[in-house]
Amino acid sequence: MHFRIKSAKLFNSQHFLLGKNFMSLIKLFLIALLFHRISFAYGGTDLEKIKLQLQWKYQFQFAGFIVAKERGYYREAGLDVELLEYNNSDIAQDLVDNVVDFGVSNILIAIKESKLEKVSLLATYFQRSPLVILAQPEIKSVLDLKGKQVMMSYNNRFNSSLSILLDYFEINDDRKIQFIEPTFNLEDFIEKKVDAITAFRSYELYELDRRKIPYTIIDPVEHGFSTTAINLFASHEKIKNNPEQVKAFLAASKKGWQYALGHIDEVAQLIHEKYQPNRTLEHLKYEGKITKELMLLNLYDIGEVNKNFVLKTYQQLVRSGKIDKNETTEQLIYKEPEEQISLTPDEQDWINKNPVVTFTGDPNWLPYEAFTVDGSYIGIVAEHLKLIEKTTGIHFKTIPVSSWTESLEKAMRGDVKVISGDAADDILNRNFLPVEQYNKNPIVIVMSHRHHYVEHLDEIKDKKIAIIKDYGYTADILKQYPDIPFIMVENIQQGLNGIAEGKYDAMLATMALASYHMAEMGLHNIRVVGKTPIIMKLTLFIDKNQPLLHSIINKALKSISRDESQDILQSWIKRKYVEKTNYGLVVIIGFGLLLIVVIILLWNRRLQQEIRLRLQSERELRNTYEDLNEAQHLAKIGNWTLDLATDKLTWSGEIYRIFEINPQHFNVTYEAFLNALHPDDRDKVNQAYKKSLETKQSYCICHRLRFSDNRIKWVEERCKTQYGKQGEPLLSRGTIQDITLQKLTEIEIQESNDKFRALTETTQDFIWEVTVDGTYTNVIKLSRKPLNML
Repeated sequence: MHFRIKSAKLFNSQHFLLGKNFMSLIKLFLIALLFHRISFAYGGTDLEKIKLQLQWKYQFQFAGFIVAKERGYYREAGLDVELLEYNNSDIAQDLVDNVVDFGVSNILIAIKESKLEKVSLLATYFQRSPLVILAQPEIKSVLDLKGKQVMMSYNNRFNSSLSILLDYFEINDDRKIQFIEPTFNLEDFIEKKVDAITAFRSYELYELDRRKIPYTIIDPVEHGFSTTAINLFASHEKIKNNPEQVKAFLAASKKGWQYALGHIDEVAQLIHEKYQPNRTLEHLKYEGKITKELMLLNLYDIGEVNKNFVLKTYQQLVRSGKIDKNETTEQLIYKEPEEQISLTPDEQDWINKNPVVTFTGDPNWLPYEAFTVDGSYIGIVAEHLKLIEKTTGIHFKTIPVSSWTESLEKAMRGDVKVISGDAADDILNRNFLPVEQYNKNPIVIVMSHRHHYVEHLDEIKDKKIAIIKDYGYTADILKQYPDIPFIMVENIQQGLNGIAEGKYDAMLATMALASYHMAEMGLHNIRVVGKTPIIMKLTLFIDKNQPLLHSIINKALKSISRDESQDILQSWIKRKYVEKTNYGLVVIIGFGLLLIVVIILLWNRRLQQEIRLRLQSERELRNTYEDLNEAQHLAKIGNWTLDLATDKLTWSGEIYRIFEINPQHFNVTYEAFLNALHPDDRDKVNQAYKKSLETKQSYCICHRLRFSDNRIKWVEERCKTQYGKQGEPLLSRGTIQDITLQKLTEIEIQESNDKFRALTETTQDFIWEVTVDGTYTNVIKLSRKPLNML
């Protein structure tokens, strides 16, 4: 949640003339002129009054709504929209009570007393939440918040990504953290009145950096807890009774966002002058840049709701008991009303005369499209064609082909009226009319599963990178990265196999294509490690001589909702691979089957012998493991490994015994390990490990464990780390030994020696010897009799 800034009030004309320069006056005049023109066009009487409740004060995170209002997009849609700054009200309740029409919130699912609020999610604008915890620089991790003062609102504590983070580490508890109601004053953090606050990356970080104030960021995303922000909601009643109004509001808002993201400096100036003069222009431009990044436009359309993410979040909340399991998700997400396409008389006449339309596509391009052995056409494109048939009455006659080259030849000869393809395909664009793109997929980077995340392709430009030749987006890749010597491959299978076998370092392909074929081919040693800014856009190309057909299909595609397209995409990415037969292989396989049977019979005898040997080896290995485990138990020493590439920490059984932890109810992580240590020793152990990574030296350290009953154990920990060719740490191995008895003995001896030392300093009645290690021995008490009496 942001810090509150006093609401900016519009200056009256007198103040404006005194405080602004001539150019600003001209801008205001032009805006007023625009509004006058729009108001005149609509007569000012037919507009529906709408209230949009924002979840904070005016700033760039609401730029799309501000622009839609200022540039007249809402008025063009017949709406007179009033933007309301946050007033500490319950937005979901205000929607249900019809106090406001639409509401923006950072929550993803509105809950009240374990029940879903009667509101639906209409749109998501920030696909990644900017909400983080800002902590004083001495706080290094989320566990360091224990015992600290943290400013956090109720919603952020119980209904945000921060709540998930705190719950996971079991510190969302008033007994562990002193939670304070926010004052929304950044100075409280700067003056160190509190240890941590909640903040938005797009606001507070700019101010702290500008003033050179040190801080630590605790981001839920870095712990795997991602969520969204700037979510738009409406009540079930509003959606049911005013479907056209909801649709118009969404469309106008999207138009506003499109303009805002394309004109950040101009919109920042508008917000600064008219809505938020307390914020500097540079600050608003910075917010605009961060806002655009958080919308992840390479992966999502503006306002797109990630249905799968919402449903997974819902399931997690049900499992955690925050939502009643009897609640239904039927109205959780807004569903666009089905479009009824309106055909002109000429278009309908064309369909009546041409009920069958010939079509072809790529025969081997799943999950997008393919022809099966029996000539059936399947894939994402095929599912969209079925929807077009349903809304228009057209029937597509698919023409099977054996190669993409054959598809192009048939299309060029006029054998088909429609062909599918990439919107960037130069040949198709020159010879056909493309309709509006209906599926977008980012071009991603596939590498070995051992490789870390790649943010920019230039980071690996010296590697062997494969791309599929002659694909539509291939030209875009070559144009954007002219200095990278790409390796051309025939198909996705050749490229992925090349990475798996080490022939290539990386491959570029669409997310859907890569995901589908990695699963189909069973390649578990490669993965997606990054993405490029290039997007593959799927479309249909229509015969240039058929303008009416082009118009009909365009209308039909526009009537397909975003949810329908997304469901089709997801179903095909998850679908099991449909086998396509290569007829050349059929003959070879047929003859080879007999040979395989013979080989199997001969091999079976040898296999049985190997199985016996393997079982014997497994028994010996198990006995060895049990002996090692018993030896560790007797010596009270356990071993651990930490894979720094995956952050996976593994403990032997003895460490669990030393820490007195049940392995079945404990998630082993480095954070959890630190949490099990004595609070006074955590930083010492953490710093010792970090220093060992910096100096590349092994280390040995003694520290304590503290248990719930306040018992203390002493352990000795040793660690050595293995490094890669570039000096990067790969794997840490170590041991932990329970030295409590030894430590208690040392303490007892020390206490005894201290007593003797104190005694000898106050009396002369003893004779003693001191060993080299400082231990007092041969202590003899002297007689008190005079010497002459001995």
